[in-house]
Amino acid sequence: MNTAVKPTFALKYKARWQETGEGWHRLVQRDYRDTLAKDPLPEGLVEGLTLKFGLACIYAGDAEHATGFFRHAIDLADHMIGENTCQQSPISEEGYPHNLAVVLRSKTYGQWLLGKVLDRKEMRRVGERMTEWCLTKAVDRRRFNDSATMNVYLEGVRAAMIASDLGYSSELLKIKHKFRWHHAGERDVWTRFIAAYPDISQELRAECEAFFDRVRDPDFKEEEWSDTAHRFIPTFINREILALDTGIIRQMYLVNASPLDPVDPKAVIEAVAY
Repeated sequence: MNTAVKPTFALKYKARWQETGEGWHRLVQRDYRDTLAKDPLPEGLVEGLTLKFGLACIYAGDAEHATGFFRHAIDLADHMIGENTCQQSPISEEGYPHNLAVVLRSKTYGQWLLGKVLDRKEMRRVGERMTEWCLTKAVDRRRFNDSATMNVYLEGVRAAMIASDLGYSSELLKIKHKFRWHHAGERDVWTRFIAAYPDISQELRAECEAFFDRVRDPDFKEEEWSDTAHRFIPTFINREILALDTGIIRQMYLVNASPLDPVDPKAVIEAVAY
């Protein structure tokens, strides 16, 4: 694989980091536990205000603040799990077990990014909980039509792939629900990839690399082109998780000698940003 011709997004990540500037130090000093009880969707704090902030810093080369945010993610996750926050209110109960999956994923990634071995068993549980919510509690569970539901379901598929369980991932992808937009493209790529693995052709490998390059772009959006027009389509994109998940899958199945080999977080972070 010729990485020299791959696009680099380092300058974009650096520019986004610079928009916050010295504010990163103030943000990493906050005690986010104080706001958990006030937020109807506290799992968003673990992912959005700690894990994703840490990723924004590490992609820009700011390891010091990234470390602080990843520690926050672990601490908040442990607190929420210990307090059973994901089932304490009618709103949180409706989001369960998806909200718990978000919390567990944030903790697992936080620990991995700080040097621990990636917990594949936990990622298997994340996949189970993500897809369970889509099939039992999502408003469109009988027939997927919401981009957010499609996104969550595919997050479950990716978690199963990261857990090294391609058999389970394949079964999840066989669901009869139709997918649209970039979700349909992702489903197709993973379906063909799993069916072919480990005999991945150069053509399919190139397609997977192109998909990775598309989703790791900080400006990734759903677009529609025609001979006369171009427009953005407002689909749900959890881009930071999509890029990181895909980077891990790429490292496991296309770079490492075996998907069971340790996954180097530094290699994944570099691949996503550069």
